[in-house]
Amino acid sequence: LLTITGPESRVRQIEFVETDPIDLESVVGEREFRVHTFVGDPQVRMKSSPIVDVKVVMERIPSGESR
Repeated sequence: LLTITGPESRVRQIEFVETDPIDLESVVGEREFRVHTFVGDPQVRMKSSPIVDVKVVMERIPSGESR
């Protein structure tokens, strides 16, 4: 759980946070990454730890099938 703090008007405008880039090239199956998060507004900061765990699950889509 991420908690942010700052002026209420600015916090209300935050729709998402970004993370460090995650290299998915070698991911097969399931993998977890620890990444830093960033808020794009300099008046808003992380109140909780900016480090989160991201779980990625890769699965093969059989050829001829699209999602």
